[in-house]
Amino acid sequence: MKWYLLATLLLVSCSGQQGTPESALNYYVKSRFENKSLEETKDFLTEDFYDLLTGEENPDTERIWQLDNLKLKNYKILTTSCGAEDCRITYYLSYYTQADGHNEFLTETKKIAKLVKDDEKWKISDVSHIKTFHDSLNKIDIESD
Repeated sequence: MKWYLLATLLLVSCSGQQGTPESALNYYVKSRFENKSLEETKDFLTEDFYDLLTGEENPDTERIWQLDNLKLKNYKILTTSCGAEDCRITYYLSYYTQADGHNEFLTETKKIAKLVKDDEKWKISDVSHIKTFHDSLNKIDIESD
């Protein structure tokens, strides 16, 4: 009986990263804030989406991808609408923009991720923006002429 429980637990924990659309999105979001490279997340992106992110029309991809001055505060999946082969997940992020080790801004954003099933793995095919709110945590000095 113990071996059966251990095997079941191992199977469930290993199916995590791309076993569900939510787990694939979780990995993608957390990878962004852990400063993993775009190449390291390639397995979680469709080929077309990866090509869009790395293509010639996107020359600042590496600069945009680096989030080392951002600290994730909150991440939450709001809604999920899935079929057998595709899925749309609306999610919320809040994060701090840091400068000199201090939180300068709090940003809250809502996005929609589109995922498709590819060889029994869920992959992100697009991320679209809904809205963003920026809040300065410090007084902003504006100099006048």
